Amino acid sequence: MRERRGDPTAGKVPKVYRVKGKFLMGTRMQPFSVEMVSTRPEEVRERVYSEFGSRHGVKRNRVRIESVEEIAVTEAVDPAVRYMAGEQVGK
Repeated sequence: MRERRGDPTAGKVPKVYRVKGKFLMGTRMQPFSVEMVSTRPEEVRERVYSEFGSRHGVKRNRVRIESVEEIAVTEAVDPAVRYMAGEQVGK
């Protein structure tokens, strides 16, 4: 497959990230922990803001990201994340 010019993710290995933080739901700060596959932590932050906005109707200034940490594929709890990261499931 041919690489696109100017694509910053071309040829990079995806990594698994765990994002922890809180978001304002009504009058309470609700804690969250999300796992995502990406090539850069900056992309993960943007996807968290995007998903909370679309799923919960929460604006970016109501989401507080406390940590973004790279984790091993085997540490991921979400089976979909493990599959996307390339772990051989059931072998």
